[in-house]
Amino acid sequence: MDFLKGNTVWVYLFIFLGKIIEVTIATIRIVLINRGERKKGSIVALIEVSLWIIVTGTVLTGFTQDI
Repeated sequence: MDFLKGNTVWVYLFIFLGKIIEVTIATIRIVLINRGERKKGSIVALIEVSLWIIVTGTVLTGFTQDI
């Protein structure tokens, strides 16, 4: 993922779309758990947390260079 290094528009687009996807997955997880599908909900939660770690790592990589 070399395109995530530096201050390009691709980094900001990746962060924006990543957060949209993360919130969507969180909503799906909540719906699954409310329906009683706990195993599916826990698998979706694993995906959600992994995506959160990737997006947060991308944000924190160059936070001192760009506000």
